Amino acid sequence: AQIPIVIIVISPLGEIANFEKRILRRGTIQARVMPPIPTQGLKESDVDELSDRVRTRMLQTLSELKTETG
Repeated sequence: AQIPIVIIVISPLGEIANFEKRILRRGTIQARVMPPIPTQGLKESDVDELSDRVRTRMLQTLSELKTETG
């Protein structure tokens, strides 16, 4: 679509949510909106590289959020 990709990463929910027991505890969830990744001029052949870039940025940010939230 040639539109920028905006990545939104949410901190892990393990401290406030137990999905097996369907329990939510009071807590704070961190969210980070990353700068847009331009896609203008990319072709279908660029999808794998773009996917890798997006995934790498998401994992780096998730690691930072985990460190910040302890």
